[in-house]
Amino acid sequence: MRPGHDDSKTLRHGRTVKMALCTTLSLVACSWDDVEELPSDSGPVVAAVSIDPAVLQLGGAGDSALLIATAHDRLEGFLADRSFSWSVSDASVATIDSMGLVKALAVGSTSVTATTDGVEGMASVQVDPAFATERACGQCHGWLRGDHTDLGFSAVSCWVCHNPAGETHRQFVNNHAAAAGGYELLDVHAQLECGGCHVKSADRLRFSPKDANDCIACHQSDYDVQHAGTGYPTTCTSCHSTSAWSGATFDHGVASGGFDLTGRHTTLPCTSCHDAVTGQPLFTPADETDCAACHQSDYDQQHLGSGYPTSCLTCHDGSTWTGGRFDHDADYFPIYSGDHAGEWQSCGICHTQSGDFSVFTCFNCHRHNQNDMDDTHSGMTGYAYDPPTCLGCHPDGTKP
Repeated sequence: MRPGHDDSKTLRHGRTVKMALCTTLSLVACSWDDVEELPSDSGPVVAAVSIDPAVLQLGGAGDSALLIATAHDRLEGFLADRSFSWSVSDASVATIDSMGLVKALAVGSTSVTATTDGVEGMASVQVDPAFATERACGQCHGWLRGDHTDLGFSAVSCWVCHNPAGETHRQFVNNHAAAAGGYELLDVHAQLECGGCHVKSADRLRFSPKDANDCIACHQSDYDVQHAGTGYPTTCTSCHSTSAWSGATFDHGVASGGFDLTGRHTTLPCTSCHDAVTGQPLFTPADETDCAACHQSDYDQQHLGSGYPTSCLTCHDGSTWTGGRFDHDADYFPIYSGDHAGEWQSCGICHTQSGDFSVFTCFNCHRHNQNDMDDTHSGMTGYAYDPPTCLGCHPDGTKP
């Protein structure tokens, strides 16, 4: 008998249920003894188990903390007065007692299971000295934890970046290389906000550079603005410093293995001489004096068939084709004045070897008989019957 409860109603209700069952199962032998008494209240059922915290971080052997397990029904409500059995997957890392107290034994990680009414919940235990450092710092600087967690530093020891000695521990000591596995922040990069390269609320990078010199991995858009289509290499530090894009220096002689840009060539776009896609040279000059390798068409337009040599710098400078200096009369032999003016029609009259004006002859016009010339010059020191000797004695084309 229960206080305040009408047991006669319960009995009458039970008999009504039994009669209904016997009627429904009329094809089967049925009696009062065949039907069990239904309980009036079967109680709530455990649907899930949670553990708080879901991830427990301990600083080293001997460190301990309490885990709290909670049972939930199907509506996610809390179920009180439940007992739990506890276990760990790796007892070499940590142990747990019947009350949920975890004790660290060694660096590593293990999972913890809490069970009640056959339903399990799980949590993770991680043991690392870095967590002890964080807790020690957090006693005074806990308000900073949120900012660092957003940047993905929740599992990094504070001392990797900060100096714990004296007041300097309040300042970032720029030990990015230690925190990033060797990636050093250089010059202006050390002044950037972490979010410039790291995605907030996630432990990942916005870019994937190989090392501190792999500029293009982060600065592709900067390269495209200045150099897209030029064929410039992506080794940015060949011309730029790590402090600023401005003030770049470029030594074509060094970059090309000795080919110096001179005169007008220093202001030409790179694509005048290099393929816009590959950056490979469009011409193959031996050096900066091998003008014809690039300017054969210019030579052909002005000097084709003339026999002029292709040593362009003899008459031209490296700034312009116009104003070329060539004074045959003053520098070599008077052909525009004196006895030879108007006596020739082409350079080939005297210069018989195309491309080499140092080879010449006088005998196409002055058809001397060698025997006569030998008699005339008999006894003269240095005489020889050949054009260079003739020019030596007759430098202006007149008789001595």
